[in-house]
This record gives sequence, structure tokens and C-alpha cells, in this order.
Amino acid sequence: MPVVVTGALDYPRDANFDYADMWAFVWDAYTHREQWWLTGEEEALQQEILSHHEDATMESIILDTFKFIDAGTGEKLDSSNRTIKMTNTQIIEYLPKNITNTRASQMGVKKALDGLGVKKTKSRLYLMPPLFPTVMLNHVSDGEIPI
Repeated sequence: MPVVVTGALDYPRDANFDYADMWAFVWDAYTHREQWWLTGEEEALQQEILSHHEDATMESIILDTFKFIDAGTGEKLDSSNRTIKMTNTQIIEYLPKNITNTRASQMGVKKALDGLGVKKTKSRLYLMPPLFPTVMLNHVSDGEIPI
């Protein structure tokens, strides 16, 4: 009995909802060997959905860190604005502290930058736009020198 979620789950929040009855239903289905695990096809679908969610998050974090969009016009800045050469590791250093320099983070950054159309030099450096001033200030206060 797989459940497909396409939005927020709505559940009864009133005092009259009988949670014990709900869990009795779930327990009965479980003890009668109803399928509760994902099938191979459902697992593949879940992985596909989760991979897009992660990439969108990384892309939005990068957009919040680097000036890809003109604040005045709201338009995407062209590639002539991207003059700062940075490695994947250097880019991660300017992202929020909860994003650590792991292989997964590096791959997420790479995929997000590819989606944003960021070019790479032959020496594996990304041509990045400037950092937002608030990002630079945060790194100065941490004792780091911004690019």
C-alpha cells in the first residue's frame, strides 16, 4: 500500500482524532504482511526525486552566496561578470558552515554550477562572479580573507 506524496501531508489536528485507532490499522496491516517497504521501482523514483531536491537546494545556496543576478534589474549577469577563478573546494569554503568539503558536496556544487552555466578553465577552476558583500563580511569576521 505505497503512498505517493505530491504536497504537504494534511492530518487531523483536532482533539477527537483517534491516533490509537490509526496505529491499530497500521499494526494490523503490518502483521498481515501487507507491503510497507518500497519496491525497486519506487526506490528508483524516490532517488530521482530526492536528487533533484538536493541539487535545487545547492543551486539556491550558491545563488545566495555569489552575485549571479543583478540586484537592480533581477536579470542574470552575463559571463563577463565571472572573473574570479576558484576551485570546487574554495567555493565550498564560502558556502554556509554546515556544508563541509566532502565528495558529496563537491559533486553537488559541480552539478549546480553546471546547471547555472558556469564555465571551467583547463586547470579545473570555475569562473565565478563576485561574492555578496555580506558573505565577504562573514568571512572577515571569522578571520578569513575573502577573495
